[in-house]
Amino acid sequence: MNNYPDIKQLIPQQPPFVMVGKVVDATIMSCTTCLTIEADNVLVEDGRLSAAGLLENVAQSCATWQSIKQLQTEERPRVGVIGSIRNCSILQLPQVGETITTYITTVADTGNMQVIHAQTKLNDQIIVETDMTIALN
Repeated sequence: MNNYPDIKQLIPQQPPFVMVGKVVDATIMSCTTCLTIEADNVLVEDGRLSAAGLLENVAQSCATWQSIKQLQTEERPRVGVIGSIRNCSILQLPQVGETITTYITTVADTGNMQVIHAQTKLNDQIIVETDMTIALN
């Protein structure tokens, strides 16, 4: 069991546009989140989370991680925007009722820009792999 705050306290997005369920683990260099796909998710199409939903899950996992790091260092909250998405492979769209786990790791961090590598897994199989650059205010 972890003591991380509720996701809605960590990200600027609010229902119905929350694409992270909870934080599984977070360190200074990595973060793991999970999401159970619900039928009423706004990015579900034909019973599956869309590619846009999967990428939003990665982006919101990054935002969640940034907020956790800021809470640990008592810095002011910083908002990030996606600067680029590279080397993106989406191999499968998860179905309603399935739970995905997203792993974020730091590739580079300059303070105002972060490059992360993300893998999203479903039943221990990679379904998304990408690199993202996040610009922080």
